Amino acid sequence: MKYPFRVLLGLLAAVLWYTVLPWDEAYAGSTPDVYIDDVRLQQEHVVMKDNRIFIAFTDLVQLREGLDMEWNHVNKEIEITGPKTYLVITVGKSTVIKDEEQLEMDAEPFIHEGKTMVPLRFASEALGREIKWVKSEQTAYVSGGSTDV
Repeated sequence: MKYPFRVLLGLLAAVLWYTVLPWDEAYAGSTPDVYIDDVRLQQEHVVMKDNRIFIAFTDLVQLREGLDMEWNHVNKEIEITGPKTYLVITVGKSTVIKDEEQLEMDAEPFIHEGKTMVPLRFASEALGREIKWVKSEQTAYVSGGSTDV
């Protein structure tokens, strides 16, 4: 009589374990929302890596008037120019050139699904934007900054 009870108890524990596990994993690996000037980025353009939010750099530049962007496929570099802006970011390197100054990012850009992903905070601030993280919403808001870039 004890054997069927143990089997039933074991099956019940297994069912509960596998029912709860996917929800926990889905929450832990969820991607935060990112808004740039009240425009929500598509989730496939936002990646969490090493506890950092990365975005497709084109999204940040395209929503900023007055900036031009060139991709150098040989050197894997993005060059951004504007009336008062010059920025060069290289895939796989944490060193960035901003105007005539060399800066260090805390994470290296990488390519994900054909898009160059850059650390959200660094890229936003390098382009004169303000960024606000709302932990309770798991959302980053990018706004402000001079329109004369």
